[in-house]
Parts: sequence; C-alpha cells; structure tokens
Amino acid sequence: METEAITSANAPRTVYKLVRQGKDGNLYPLFIGKDKPFRFGERMDCEFIPTKGFAPRSLGEGNIGGWHCCFTCFAEHLKETKKDGEKRVWIECDREGEIRTYKRSLMQGGDWILCETIIPRRVVPWDEVREMQRKFREAHGMSV
Repeated sequence: METEAITSANAPRTVYKLVRQGKDGNLYPLFIGKDKPFRFGERMDCEFIPTKGFAPRSLGEGNIGGWHCCFTCFAEHLKETKKDGEKRVWIECDREGEIRTYKRSLMQGGDWILCETIIPRRVVPWDEVREMQRKFREAHGMSV
C-alpha cells in the first residue's frame, strides 16, 4: 500500500472519523483502543496500540501510532449499523501535527490518513453525512 507524508500546510485541517456509539452514550474507536472514549473539545494525541489482526501503522520512525481518519464521511466498506445493533456515527475533528496518507480504493473512501493529534468537535448529522457521500460519489463517477 502506497503511503505519502504530507504537511500541515497542504492538507485540510478538518477530518472525519467513523466511531462506535456505546450503550453508555459515549463514542469509542471502532477497532483499536476501543475502550477509550472520545472527549469533545479536548486534544487527543495518538498512541501506538498493537492490535491482533491489524497492520501496525505509524506516522514515522518508531511506534507512535496515529488516528485513522478520512477527508470526508465515506467508507462504504464499514457498516453504519451492525447486525448486533451496534450503532456508528461520524465525528468531525480538527487535526494537528504530522499526518500520513494511505491510498485506498474509492469504495474505502479514497485516501485515509493517520493524524498525530485530533480534537473531536461534533457528531456529524446524518443529513450532512449523506450529502458528503453523494458529492463524493458524484465527484468520482460512482452511482449516486
């Protein structure tokens, strides 16, 4: 998988992350560090958390990890509601520090990014998510 380091100067500051909505009402990462809730308005630095079944990814030399995010709310390969009833929502975050992009298929949202630091700002309402998804499909010649 091709990766590319890009700087803060030439990448959007706003990123999006698909997260789990816990039964306790808190929001949690989907797969890695899934017991650590997101805190809106607070800086959250990345950690390197080796997780069975997932390729270790890091922002640079050593194991510093990174928050997996997208530039838009589009990741069709991930379900929004699972069979077991788990609900997922998209959150909008500001990002800070170094990032690294990963080229993925369009069905997986195109570029993924690892971010050094995120500041969760809000849950993106579903009508906004659907409009972003429609625009993404249209921009990439996918059926709308």
